[in-house]
Amino acid sequence: LNNTFDYIKTLLKITEDYRKYYDELKKEYDLIDYQDMLNIALDILSDESVAEIYRNKFTEIMVDEYQDTNELQEKVIGAIKKDNNVFRVGDVKQSIYKFQNAKPALMKGLINNKGEHDIELRLQYNYRSKANIRNFSNYIFNVLMNISDKAYSKRDDLLLNPIVKDKDSSGEVIQLVKIPTESEDKKLNATEKSAYIS
Repeated sequence: LNNTFDYIKTLLKITEDYRKYYDELKKEYDLIDYQDMLNIALDILSDESVAEIYRNKFTEIMVDEYQDTNELQEKVIGAIKKDNNVFRVGDVKQSIYKFQNAKPALMKGLINNKGEHDIELRLQYNYRSKANIRNFSNYIFNVLMNISDKAYSKRDDLLLNPIVKDKDSSGEVIQLVKIPTESEDKKLNATEKSAYIS
């Protein structure tokens, strides 16, 4: 345990030194990064008279990939929005920016706690997949998306296209196939390679 503590202490020191060096470089070259832009924007918009200018300037605010919004971005949006002029598009199952503090729970929070002017439009019909693929996808996302923040619920399941009747494919087996790496591929014979293609 003492060894672990020493490693963590060293890692924290390296991280602290890196951040200090990174900040010094930004100052030296008169640069800002994306995180700085957001912090500066929020600082400027904390002046209500400035926020009001932008609130009146934008008729509509469109936010795509809303599932990847973080709390700081949400605060910037909140500073310039009106009661009913934000259009957000997203899918919690497609969140990929956790490393930038994306919070799919922000989207779920809006869905579960609608305000007076909020309308939710769900586009959950799947027009491309058979029932077995849809069922497998729903199962996997139900397991994976509920590990930490319970972001996924039954309401998020994909549904089959109600117009086109899908032939029953529930008995078809879904196989997960590990694609060989380049070095593994070199070891495969022609028959084995053709199995991956078909």
